Amino acid sequence: MPELGLTIPQVLMITIPACLCGIFAAALFSSKRGLDLDKDPKYQARLADPELKEYMFGSTATTLDKKLPATAKASVLLFLTALAVIVILATFPALLPHYDGKPLKMNLVIQIVMLTVAGLMILTCKAEPKKVVSGSVWQAGMVAVVAIYGIAWLSDTYFAAYKGEMMTAMKDIVNAYPWAIAFVLFAVSVLINTQGGVVLAIMPLAYDLGIPWYVLLGVLPSVYGYFFIPNYPSDIATVNFDRSGTTVIGKYLLNHSFMIPGLISVTVSTIIGYLLANFIY
Repeated sequence: MPELGLTIPQVLMITIPACLCGIFAAALFSSKRGLDLDKDPKYQARLADPELKEYMFGSTATTLDKKLPATAKASVLLFLTALAVIVILATFPALLPHYDGKPLKMNLVIQIVMLTVAGLMILTCKAEPKKVVSGSVWQAGMVAVVAIYGIAWLSDTYFAAYKGEMMTAMKDIVNAYPWAIAFVLFAVSVLINTQGGVVLAIMPLAYDLGIPWYVLLGVLPSVYGYFFIPNYPSDIATVNFDRSGTTVIGKYLLNHSFMIPGLISVTVSTIIGYLLANFIY
């Protein structure tokens, strides 16, 4: 929010403690949720099935007994260095490189830094691009990238076309209750599955409606709503990773394992963020 005079550290001063509180609340709930596996009848039934038991415990993978090459460690150090460079540039905007007399935007800086480091890994760490692109992680990630990019593009087109109608529909309620914009952010996030897309689509609209900037900053955690419908790659992957069968999507789709922890985390984070932003700014 450079036009408001806000820096990234000031934004993080609100969002980091707020989100940590939300994560802690969700973790506290999850630690008390359900039965221990030795008392869980569904898990015990799966354990009694020889085929399912073989599926759960038949194969294991670990790196504890493997010696990683020096090039692998160097690639990790390069990645961490790239993260450090990005954090420093975001924290101190005066250090940002300039093009045509203007500082580059952070999204471009992140791309430049990461692509440069990826190139260095290939040149100096003996990374093999063919093996990278043939791996399951890469393939799943690229499917997610294409899907999210398409959804974000579609949503941006939609919101740009109907900006006037949406402003009219939201004007009365957000003027009376500015914090209600959090429900809009959450609902849009559920639909388009991207936090960045929600910010780009809704935040300018909300600011044009006259919602104070500190309110928008405070409710920023509410942009995380794509756990609501369990169709995101990370949700599906988590279900597949849990061979015990206790992480499930559920018969009625919305009664999945991520629903209650997700709602607790977002609700607590948004409330704490809203209170902190109002108190500090």
